[in-house]
Amino acid sequence: MAEGKKPKTEKTIIEYAYENRDKTFSELPFNDIDNVILSEISYISFENVIADEKNMKPMTLHELLLSYFHGIRYQEYRKESSWFKKHLFLALAIFDSPRYRNLKLLDFHNVFSEVTEAQFTGMCFLLPDKSLSIVFRGTDNSILGWKEDFNMIFMDETTGQRLARIFLKRCLKRHPKRPFRVMGHSKGGVFAVYACLALSDKDIDRLVAVYSNDGPGLHTSKFESAGYERIKNKIVHIVPKDSIIGILLHHDKITYAVDYQEGTDLITAHDAYTWLIEGSHFVKKPRSPISYYLDASLLDLVESLPYDERKQFVEIFFRTIDQVGYQTAVEIFDDFATAMKKVIGTLFKEMRKDKVIGTVVKATITSFRKNWGIYSTKAKALKEKQKAKRLAEEEKRKEALKAQKKKKEESRKGIRIPLLGRKEK
Repeated sequence: MAEGKKPKTEKTIIEYAYENRDKTFSELPFNDIDNVILSEISYISFENVIADEKNMKPMTLHELLLSYFHGIRYQEYRKESSWFKKHLFLALAIFDSPRYRNLKLLDFHNVFSEVTEAQFTGMCFLLPDKSLSIVFRGTDNSILGWKEDFNMIFMDETTGQRLARIFLKRCLKRHPKRPFRVMGHSKGGVFAVYACLALSDKDIDRLVAVYSNDGPGLHTSKFESAGYERIKNKIVHIVPKDSIIGILLHHDKITYAVDYQEGTDLITAHDAYTWLIEGSHFVKKPRSPISYYLDASLLDLVESLPYDERKQFVEIFFRTIDQVGYQTAVEIFDDFATAMKKVIGTLFKEMRKDKVIGTVVKATITSFRKNWGIYSTKAKALKEKQKAKRLAEEEKRKEALKAQKKKKEESRKGIRIPLLGRKEK
């Protein structure tokens, strides 16, 4: 290690899981990071090992993961995306961990339907302190999963949101006295917030927190509902500093933004495995100007388009993805820039047939132009803040050097040097 260079103290959720594997929840209480870990674990295809949901017997997380590992085949593993492989590394970190291994899965429900355009998974865990953690899976690698996300732009309630509400109600009915947390990453975060909108006063009293980990906001009607007003103070909305997913649609003030690994871009910042941790907390950073800009511009865009035009455009967009030949989201995100170039190019060719494409393009340009002032104002404010911070740090460094120099001078004055050839009395 180079002299003067501080040792690395920041880590990711996988490293956190390994380092704290022996700490019980009594020693290190459930925190925001544990919420993200459970949210990410829910992406694993447990439906492949839970054959009969209705007659499922409670099992520990250790037993569940062991069953899943037993069914993995090397050839299938090789085909998985690098993002999905991270879930497996996280699973390896926690499956035999004293902290996580005895979490008990009490309930599970999975639906994947092209007919109802639903990609949904809900899980209910019992923690050692007898509280419940209800976890909703976010968007998977299927095109259907992403189609459901876009449906939230124009639908008052998607099938997945309805299933989340029903699943939460079922869990609370089966365990009527236990305190509970609800959580999810991405679309799972939307499901978590949405499901809680219908809670009774009695259930809200035992609700500890609702976690939305870079999850988008809500449709206007739900954001302005009495149900949202009753739970909004219990929502913990965490986003990366350059969030472009978690700021979509209507949401209250972000609880806090997180720093991420060097080399992460706007798209991969959504990946919670890039988020940085120090100790038992995420590393907090101010939201970037681009995040504020996209927040305002995209909300303006959606609100400026009538319901029918939103719906038509979503249908056209996903029809275009099919025409281009993409079958999974992995294919798109492996080379996002090229994929969007192909899709947008095809959309422009279709503009003569579908006038709504031209309408959306014009509305997009108008919205982004209108909100440019937000970006420039936030960028200027951030630059001034960073400059002030640098000056304060420099002043602090100078004061420290000055104090150190003064201390050395005082130390030298206090040293008595005996004269040569003269004995001290």
